Amino acid sequence: MATDAALRQGMAAIYLQLSSAMPAIHQGEFPPSKLDDLSVEIEKQVAGIVSNCKLNAKADAQLHIIVAQLLKGSTQLTGKQPGSSAKEGVITVLDAISNYTRYFDDSALRHSFQH
Repeated sequence: MATDAALRQGMAAIYLQLSSAMPAIHQGEFPPSKLDDLSVEIEKQVAGIVSNCKLNAKADAQLHIIVAQLLKGSTQLTGKQPGSSAKEGVITVLDAISNYTRYFDDSALRHSFQH
């Protein structure tokens, strides 16, 4: 599906923020305050995508699923969802990015995500 600049920029920013934090999160060395900052950044990017993205109805419906995944992962990162962990939040956000690259035409992020 087609994308627009707002969607591509927002998803790339989420991926870059998460990928730079993943090693420390995986090793349990990422401070809780930084997890909160990462969650806020993801939510900020999602808000920008929702506010500025212009897609056709079919693409918009698919994007809503991805947005829900991103927001769930953001909540998991902070531990505010009972029974969740930062690692689960990372997995949920990565799943959302994977779904995005599967359904949307964003070759730059697809290439970065697969390598």
